[in-house]
Parts: sequence; structure tokens; C-alpha cells
Amino acid sequence: MERVAKTEGCWLFTGSIDSYGGYGRMKVNRQTVRVHRVMWEQVIGPIPEGMHVLHRCDVRNCVRPDHLWIGDNAANMKDRDDKGRARGRFSKERVS
Repeated sequence: MERVAKTEGCWLFTGSIDSYGGYGRMKVNRQTVRVHRVMWEQVIGPIPEGMHVLHRCDVRNCVRPDHLWIGDNAANMKDRDDKGRARGRFSKERVS
């Protein structure tokens, strides 16, 4: 929590951010892991095999537990598409 800046909305991880997706990352047992997954496991519990930890707020370095939810790969892809983040695609909200 020493590297988390709590705002009125998101809790922003201020440590290392990966250059690919903008997710907070840290080392656990010599393995690089995404911080929002670590937060989920510490606060909520284990992540079921094959499941993703998704962001309601769509802020990738947010680690606030109530902004996170569990979904399978289909839910992850739907969430991505609904928010207009698919490569080469744009949501209706972002088209001008």
C-alpha cells in the first residue's frame, strides 16, 4: 500500500508500470505479476484458474478492490470491445 495513491475514485499504483498495457507490476517470488491481481488475492481471495481480474473503472493501474471484478476470457474480450480498446476498433463513444 506504500505505492498506492488513494483518490476519491481510483487507488492508483505509483510503482512500476508495464509499457505494454499500463498495468502496475511487481515481483512476487521472482515472478513479475500485475498488482491489481495481487490486490484481489489479498483482499478478496484466490483467482480461479483461467479467470481475469477486470477493471470497472478502466484505469489499468487502479488497484481499488471495489473497482475490480472477475471474468472469464469471453467477459474480458467483451469488456475490451465495449470500452473501445480492441486494436483497430473504436467504440461508438469515441467515434467523432
